[in-house]
Amino acid sequence: MKRLLLGIAICIPTMQIMAKDTSKDVSQNTSWVLKLGAGRGEVRNENFDYGTSSAYRISAEYNPSYFGLELGATNANYSIKKMEEWNKNIALIFSEGQPIPYFQYLNFGKATDKGEFVKMNFLDIGPTFHFRPGKTLDPYVSIGVGIGSSDAKSYRSFGRLGLRTNFERAFLFLEAEASNIHRYISGTDLAYQDYSAWFGIGSYLGTIESKEESPRDSARSDKLEAFAFR
Repeated sequence: MKRLLLGIAICIPTMQIMAKDTSKDVSQNTSWVLKLGAGRGEVRNENFDYGTSSAYRISAEYNPSYFGLELGATNANYSIKKMEEWNKNIALIFSEGQPIPYFQYLNFGKATDKGEFVKMNFLDIGPTFHFRPGKTLDPYVSIGVGIGSSDAKSYRSFGRLGLRTNFERAFLFLEAEASNIHRYISGTDLAYQDYSAWFGIGSYLGTIESKEESPRDSARSDKLEAFAFR
């Protein structure tokens, strides 16, 4: 959760820039981009056990203007341990309140609790909305759904808040993502919530040209206009 809040803290202040555009106006000659990213975060299951998540994603986005569509593949790993409070309660019950047996049971529980490790691969799709397409700083939001494969059928829904920094043919991006995940094992629905922060790079699959004329081009245009009206 802390990583999600950090990502939001980075992304939200850029919304203020939307009202005042001081960046160079850039025109995209291509509507397709390719993105590579990595994320780290916190995951919880339906029993409120928590752990860490790590993931990698490759995606392609069709973004002709403000609205776009993104299709990607995500490889995610979730490592969950039981809540420490639960281990303390179990140790207290078995030790009958005796101090030395209590710590023995507590340490034994920590040593034997291997937790839960889940690896999933998702195919994701969803729409995106860019607040300042073609600008140097471009905040955006997106939502989507994904279907996954692991030891069971898996599905997820997600929402993202991101910031793209454009450098002509390439860009960097930061994202804060929240997702709800469901795994179905023998008719049982296992639910997880994942909150993660992402960082990555991307490339425009084509060329990008500036709309801003150079002084030489401007002077040449003035000469042509003067010649045309003689």
